[in-house]
Amino acid sequence: MFEFSWLWAWLLLPLPFLVYRFSKPAVQPVAIRLPKLPEGIGQQQPDTRWRKVIMVLAWCCLLGALARPVWYGDPVEINPEHRGHAASCRSIRINVDRRHGDIQWR
Repeated sequence: MFEFSWLWAWLLLPLPFLVYRFSKPAVQPVAIRLPKLPEGIGQQQPDTRWRKVIMVLAWCCLLGALARPVWYGDPVEINPEHRGHAASCRSIRINVDRRHGDIQWR
């Protein structure tokens, strides 16, 4: 079963909208003044629709990760009889190497 550990994190979902709605737009001074600027240049706004969609999806993904999703399913059984297998193989290999003399022991 899938659920979120921290459901309160979803309360932050409207936070970007509230900041966008109630904050004042930043006023940027003109960096360069050109005497003969052609008409229409600088007046066109880029299409921000896709940018907003991507930002909303990124915010939802961030909140989904913050809410700590967990999956409760069938427990996985661990057999304790197989735990020391890798360590015993390494110790056998070290013992074999000591007999062949390729490792110098001081």
